[in-house]
Formats: sequence, C-alpha cells, structure tokens
Amino acid sequence: MKKAVKHITIIMLVCILTVTGCGRSSSVDSFVEETDYQYQYVYGGGMGGYIARAKDTMYFKIGSYIYQMDEQTEILMPLCNKPNCLHDKETDDERIEECYAYFIENFEPSGGSEGAGFAYMNGYIYYVTEKREDGEPRPYSILYKIAEDGSQREKVYQWDGLIYNWLMHRNVMYYTEHIFDENNKEEYMIKEMKLAGMGKLKPEIIYKPDAETIGVFCSNAYGNHLYINKVTGGADKTFEYNLQDKTFTEIQIPNQSDTEYVNSVTFWKNRIVYQAFDMEKDGQYDATEDVYIGDLDGTNAETLLKDIPIYYQFYSDGNYLYVSNCGECESKIIDSPEFQNNMDNLENMKWDFKLHVDVYNQDMELVDSVEPPFHDWPYEPDYGIGDRVYVKIEDESGDGVSIQYWDKTKIGTYHGDEYILTKLCDQAYSYCDRKISKGE
Repeated sequence: MKKAVKHITIIMLVCILTVTGCGRSSSVDSFVEETDYQYQYVYGGGMGGYIARAKDTMYFKIGSYIYQMDEQTEILMPLCNKPNCLHDKETDDERIEECYAYFIENFEPSGGSEGAGFAYMNGYIYYVTEKREDGEPRPYSILYKIAEDGSQREKVYQWDGLIYNWLMHRNVMYYTEHIFDENNKEEYMIKEMKLAGMGKLKPEIIYKPDAETIGVFCSNAYGNHLYINKVTGGADKTFEYNLQDKTFTEIQIPNQSDTEYVNSVTFWKNRIVYQAFDMEKDGQYDATEDVYIGDLDGTNAETLLKDIPIYYQFYSDGNYLYVSNCGECESKIIDSPEFQNNMDNLENMKWDFKLHVDVYNQDMELVDSVEPPFHDWPYEPDYGIGDRVYVKIEDESGDGVSIQYWDKTKIGTYHGDEYILTKLCDQAYSYCDRKISKGE
C-alpha cells in the first residue's frame, strides 16, 4: 500500500512540475517557453517568424530551408537527420522536397519578401504553405510540422481555402481563414484548432467580424489571452480574447477619446504595455501620448511612461523593455517625397535618420540607450529570448547570409553608441534558392 501511495504521489508531482503535462501550461498566466507563442520573435508577423528557440537550440529560416543551431557548439545545420540526404546541397529537382528541412512552398505565400515563416511549439516546428492545383482557380493552405530534432516531417492539416494569418499557442493553432461562400462572396473568420489529443482535427470559429470590419487577424498571445486586431474605419484596434471565459474586450487607455485607439500591445512582467494612436495627430511626428501598463485584459491600467512620441514602438524580451523610434523613422521615410518619387531605386537612397532604442530594466530604470547598426532601412530585430539578439545579414554578393548576434549582456555600456554585431557563421543559399533567384 505504501508503494502504491508513493507511486501516486510521484505521478502527481510530475503533473505539477511538467509544463506540457496535466494542463499546467493552460492554466498559468505567464510565458512558458516550450508551449507558448514566442512573442520575442515577431519579425515574420502573421505568417510565422524566421527565428525561433527551443531550450538551447535556435532555428532559422534561410531561403527555402530551416536550419538548427546549438547555442553551445554554434554549428548551423539543416533540420533533417535522414540518412543519405544531401539537404541544401541536393541538385536533383525531384528529390529536393524529400529533405525534412526543405520548406515546402508550392505557390506564392503571402508572407513578405522571404515568404512564409514558421513557429516552434512543444517539440515541433510548424509552418503553413500554399498550393494551387493545375487548372484550379484558387490556392489552398497546408500545415506541416517537423520534429525539433529533424527526425520526421508530416502533413498535419489541409484547408479548402487560404489562411493568411496564424500563430501557435499552448497546443492550439489560431488563424484567420479566408474563404468564398456559394455566392462567391469573400468571408473572413478567426478559428482555433486544437492540435493535441487523438482523433480528427476540428477547427472551430471563435470570431466572425461584422460587415463594418474590413480586416481581422491574430496579432499575438500570452498566458490565457489571445490578442486580435480589427480594422474598422481606418482604425486598427486591439481586442483581448480570454481563452478561458471566451470573452472579447477592447484594449483602451483611460479616458480614451473617439479619435484614439490602441493598435498593439507588448508583454512586460505578466502585464501589457500599450499606447494610443490619435488619428487627429496622424503625421505629427512630435505628437506624444502617455504609455500605460495594465493587466492582460487591459484592466487596472496605470501610467508607465510620460509623453512618448505616438510613432514609437515597444518590445520586450522578458528581461528588458525596449522603446524604439524605428516606427517613426519608417513612417517619415514613407511619407517623404523622396520615397514616393524613387520607389524603383530604394536600395540607393540615403536616409537622414538615426535609429535609437532606450532600454529599461525590471524597475523601469533607464539603464542604457543604443543605436542599432542598420542604416539602409529602419530595421527592428527580434529581441529574442536569452542574452542574444540574432539577425541574418545577407552578404553583398547575394549568395548567402551570415548569422550574427548582439550580446545583450553588454547593455549598460553603450551610452547612446551603436552596438556591434558578432558573426557566428556563414550559410550559402541552396541550389534550389539560386535557381529561384535566377527565375528558373
């Protein structure tokens, strides 16, 4: 009997201590690295990111392949351990897709210049690709997953139409689906699809916008909360969807006016940081608003920072809060006559701006100010998890990239100076990507 009690006790302890077991990750209202949406890697936007992390392993999308890098050895290799596979060195067009690391893209994915991205969750790399059958008028989306050690790849789900926005959080996929009804009318809706458990996957609608909404997408997630952006009348508003009680709440600042709205939130100390954009101040780059911090549903808001320009942006890695003028620089450039008149020659244009980031610690003390080393276009890197900010830098020849990083342990020593990137390794583009670049 004592042995039986002992075994039961051990099982209970394992359930309590294991993040992915017995529902712990679905109950805590804080960030859990293994199962949660990695908001620290957001550059890829709504079609996944281009960097992710699992324990001490980093994952990068470079061209048409996903690579893994152990942070201790700093060795970069394709995410595939199939024997006799040539991976990114394969030159046989009929065998390229056999490599697990190959990012299957059969159509033209709507994920930006690099195509769609990926996400890590609970032992797997997930990504969505788009495919169109010969003779069919519309493409459709497919979800794949790769084991974190590259030991397998499988097709998880196939939609009848397209999804153009998605994220992974606590064994659930949240996404916006774009379909056409029987009258060929476009419809958008946000759905969730539980990926854990047995049986057939069954997407369910959690939000269907009204007629006044012209766009809706999942922006991020944290703890028991999903954040949805809804575009109505030119305003890009943020709503919190409580994953436990299934309620929607618009995120607002105290005493918000009719011309103000909150279009994004940042996670900081298990709360959200946000600022309103005032449509009446659009184009006024010296206009400011207070920045607030509130509970994850937007309640109990209080002032965090005073008089911050409305075009500034906020980022967090869980350790530091970063306040950046990147958005202001980009908006100034897009609004400039030089940009409007020279859109075919952007790579040769010089911009009169300085990127600037203020860094705050857990006590909201300004501990440093730094300048990112990106001058051809305002570029905000993924601040990441841990002590490194990883970036991919394309070489001047366009034949490949280098993986570089900013050492965040040096924060406190810059005093307004530019930080320096340290190169880890070079990676040439694959045979497949060289063909794509040549239009073959």
